[in-house]
Amino acid sequence: MLKETVRRHIDGQLVPVEINVSPILDCSDRVTVGSSIIYRDISGRQRAEDALRRHAAQQALLLKATSDLIRASEPGELGRV
Repeated sequence: MLKETVRRHIDGQLVPVEINVSPILDCSDRVTVGSSIIYRDISGRQRAEDALRRHAAQQALLLKATSDLIRASEPGELGRV
């Protein structure tokens, strides 16, 4: 099972984490009384995803502005664009 959530670090900061919970199996592949829980800090991944979204939005805005300028057929129309 994989889940994303926020946990509080020992220093008090909130940290986005991914939690992976797996049952512990015995040699016969039966579930024993226990599980393995791994917490992984995903703040770096989230920062990278946010940067990609911002970059994509900037590229879309630049593409729209460039397209509008290309469509302007007369110099007088540039002021309206």
